[in-house]
Parts: sequence; structure tokens; C-alpha cells
Amino acid sequence: MGVVICFEGFRFAETTRECVHQGAQIVFHPQNNTTRPNDWKIPIHHAMIITRAAENTIWFGSCNCAHALYQNCRTQIIAPSGEIHAECEMKQERLLISDIDVDEATRAMFNSDMAGCADLLFSDTVKPDEYISALKDV
Repeated sequence: MGVVICFEGFRFAETTRECVHQGAQIVFHPQNNTTRPNDWKIPIHHAMIITRAAENTIWFGSCNCAHALYQNCRTQIIAPSGEIHAECEMKQERLLISDIDVDEATRAMFNSDMAGCADLLFSDTVKPDEYISALKDV
């Protein structure tokens, strides 16, 4: 596991990437994101959290304080697929507890493992026989 703190976890992909390079399958992201009313930042922050998980195929757990007036990001657990696994409501004190399967954190995207990413990337939209030939060239 690895830890990236607040701004560095949002804005600098390299910090998460370095944790994954060193073997992390889950990265924790404590933050104190309470800049005064900047609601335009909320979807951007959520997108960056999702991106950190998906671009590395890891679990990413981001925990923000629950400031009653100024909170610009949810507490979220993001799955290696980039899907929101669990989250808290904004501006409410909650304890987020969730079971995860660490084996889902294959780090396939980080390792540019196209075979390992195929199901994640193509899901049910592209049949395996359609991309198998492309994988042979990789």
C-alpha cells in the first residue's frame, strides 16, 4: 500500500504512480479539501480520484474531512476499474467501511499489460476474438 497526501494525490499522477511502481495495490489519499466556496472544483476532484485508480488499475481510497460549510470532495473508495466502490455524502461526518478484493488491483494499466487490461477496457463491447490478434502484436 501507499499514501499520497492531499494536493499531491490530486494534481500529480507521478506520486500515485511511484507507489504503484513500488508494489502498492491500494493507495490511501488523506486530504483536507475545504477551500472556501469553490463548488466548481467538486467534479474535478472526483474525476482525479477516479483517474488515479483507473490509470494504475489499483484501489484508491480518498478520505476528506467533513467540514459543514466548505467541503470540495467526497470521501470515496474507487475500484481498480475506476468505478466508485463506496462513498460518503458531502458535509456529513461518516465512517466509510467497505470490503475490497485486493486481487482486483492487478496494476495491469500501470504495467501496460494489454492482455490484463482487455476485460477492463473492452468489457462486453468488444469480443475477445476481436482484440486477440491485436494482443499478439504487443
